[in-house]
Parts: sequence; structure tokens; C-alpha cells
Amino acid sequence: MSFFKNVTRVPDDPIFHITVAHSQDQRKEKVNLGVGVYKDLDLKTPRMQAVYKAEEEDLARDTPVVYLPIDGNKNCVAALAKLVFGADWIESEGERLCGIQTLGGTGALRLGADFLHQEVSQKIFVSQPTWANHIGIFRRARFQIANYSYYDVEAHALDFEQMYADVKGYEAGDVVLLHAICHNPSGCDLSHEQWDALAELMVKKRLVPFVDCAYQGFDVSLEEDAYSIRTLVRAGLPVVVAYSCSKNFGLYSERVGALFVVTGDKDEQESVQKVLKSIARTSYSNPPRHGAMVVERILSDQNLHKLWENELESYRARLKETREKFVEKLMASGVQRDYSHMKKGCGMFMFTGMTKSEVAHIVEDFGVYMTSAGRINICGLNNENMEHVIGAIKAVEGK
Repeated sequence: MSFFKNVTRVPDDPIFHITVAHSQDQRKEKVNLGVGVYKDLDLKTPRMQAVYKAEEEDLARDTPVVYLPIDGNKNCVAALAKLVFGADWIESEGERLCGIQTLGGTGALRLGADFLHQEVSQKIFVSQPTWANHIGIFRRARFQIANYSYYDVEAHALDFEQMYADVKGYEAGDVVLLHAICHNPSGCDLSHEQWDALAELMVKKRLVPFVDCAYQGFDVSLEEDAYSIRTLVRAGLPVVVAYSCSKNFGLYSERVGALFVVTGDKDEQESVQKVLKSIARTSYSNPPRHGAMVVERILSDQNLHKLWENELESYRARLKETREKFVEKLMASGVQRDYSHMKKGCGMFMFTGMTKSEVAHIVEDFGVYMTSAGRINICGLNNENMEHVIGAIKAVEGK
């Protein structure tokens, strides 16, 4: 007897499907430009030296592997809070801040979504486009989901004027999902002036910003990349932040993240913290220990902290150099289309401007894998495969 014959089939996750398809491709010159992980010039995802050293120190201490509290490693969460909000704000306003360790950035998004849907609003607005999993997460949390304008496909640029106009039409209490830095998938971010204007508007409209922060340190610096969040907080907004340590600490499989909620006062903070812990308890009970310990050690030790920042700087340099080299070589190859817009972006991702048909051809004919929207991860490029990718793009133009 089976009760599962009528279970509805759902499509594979598009990003992970790219990785599977690439792994099954037998061609020697195949290239994976899809999956969102950092890779070095050897196309390997490195384990940071700061992580190695933090792990060695922990092994020497022989710490018992017992359950963490429901809200996780408090020292880790406190250290991340300083990175996100700044030490000065934590010193003066920190008692208003809720913080809880989560199962990576995705876990933080889901925990935040469950909390906001339960306590604040049933409507959430996300950028068009956005990270594909955002839609699935908020749908599971039973939100009513709508889009605000963000990326102009024709102009290959941020459309802040239309974004502002869309947000201006929202109602008090509506939740607006924002990308803190290195927008995924477009690689186009708001300027400081635009963040200032958006924060002022959200205060007037009494909106709730829910900020996805997955790439702090991948654009300019740790401090500079926190501008968006700190601007929203300074404006007096009830900011909710989902934070991921996957990219900037290289702890993908360890699932280290945090959810932060900026409340109005200490009483609110205590109430919100209890609700967050209640949701976490009935979802997964306790977060994992190892990755949070690594982050705590790195952020609490001056030498490890410096080593980590230096490694992050090398990541940024790799991204910038590869982006510039790729676009320059592509433009010099005799392609028909103008790809210069790709130089202006930040982070790991950028839109090529290729059509779905061209993407289908480049996968089928050349084994170059990317999303159907033509988004690529720059980290999939290196000196060995760049010419192949450029030749493939040139060959499929107009198909």
C-alpha cells in the first residue's frame, strides 16, 4: 500500500541542475559558470588559512561537542553583529538588537520569513530579478509575493527611478527584501546616495526592510559593504538582516549564518528573541557548532582576523581582475554585441545579456553552462578556459 502515488513532481532546482549537468558532460572543455561558490584560478574552492588555524586551535582545546543553546554560539553572533552594524552602534544601541545563529543564510531567511509573516505582514516585495531561492523560501512561509523593479534588461543597468516609484506605492508594514551588497544575480548595487534616498522613503512609508547579506567583504571592504544596512538602521527602521558566512568565510558546508532584528527598545528585544527561539526550536532545535566556533575564533583573535581580511582582499582582487580581463578580451574578439556593462558590476555574478536561445546553444554546442537568464559566476573563468568561453559566446550570438 502506498499513499504517495499522487505526490506532485516538482522541477529540479535550476542552479543545482546546472552542476549536475556539467558533471555528467564528458567534453574536455566544459565550463561551469553557474553555481554560486567562490573559486580560485585553479577553479577550486579554497579552505581559508584563517579557518585552518581556527580549527587547529579548537582541536587543541578538546572542547566537548554538546548541544549549543537554541540561539546558538552567542560569542559568534555578537562578533558578527559588530561586523554588520559597527562596534560603535553595538556599544550605544546593542540592547535593542536580537541575534540568533541560523543554518546558513538560507536558514536565516526562512527563520526571518516565518517570524515576519507571523508577527508583521503577509506581503513581501522582492527585486526583479532576485536570487531564485528567495521565491521558494517566502512561498513556503506563505507570504504573498510581488516584485519591485530593479534591473533594466535593455539598458543592462539598475533602474533606481522605477524601483523608488514602486516602493513609494507600498503600505505601512509591508516587508521589502533588499540585497545588502553584490546583488544576486545582476551584480548591480545602489549607490550611497540611492541607499540614503531609499531609507528616507521607507521611513516615510513605515516599511520593514528585510536585508539579505551574503557577500560582505566581496565588493570594497567589510566596512564599506555594510553601508546599506547601517544606513537603514540609522534612519530608525526596524531592520531585519539574514547573514551568511558561506562566501566570506568559505564555510559553505558548515551552514553558518545569523538572523538579526533591530527592535525599538529592550522590552521589544526580549519579546522578539523569545519568539525567534520558539520558531527555531520547532524547526531544527539547535544550530551546528563547528562552523560557528571557527567564525568566533577568527573574529576574536587579532592575528586570525587580519589573516582573514587579507584573504578576503585576495578574493576581491581575483574577481576584479578576472572581470576586467574577460570583458576586455570579449570586446576585442569581434563580437557583435556591446558587453561593456559587465565591467561595472560587483561581486561574483553578472548578466551577459545573452538570450535563452543563445544560452541553450552555448550549453549544447560548447559545454559552457550558465543560467537560462545568461547570468554567470565570474569565478568559473580562468586563464585556461577564458578563450573557449569567449569563442563560444561569439559563435552563438543571434542564434
